Amino acid sequence: ANANANANANANANANANADMSGKPKQPKSAFLLWFHGTEGVEGERSKLEEENPSLGFNDISKLASEVWWALPNSLRDSFEARYQAAKRKYKADLAAWESERLASAVG
Repeated sequence: ANANANANANANANANANADMSGKPKQPKSAFLLWFHGTEGVEGERSKLEEENPSLGFNDISKLASEVWWALPNSLRDSFEARYQAAKRKYKADLAAWESERLASAVG
């Protein structure tokens, strides 16, 4: 009975912690992940690599993707890096606004 009480208390504490975090902005994907997974309706390289290498598992696809990423021309990688930097700036602004709202609601 005591173990169940502790489990319920932990579940309630986790639920409260998650409720406190609701609406928190998500960190942006890195330049590599934008390229690998794709963005805004643009298919990423992952599906292409999986189609071309059907016998490879996720770990091997990821290793191959890393090799392909570093072999890309700098100009192409830089375009994904620029998108990441823009998303990172937006994330920081959104996070600051979220933290301000959270503090205001905690005080008021």
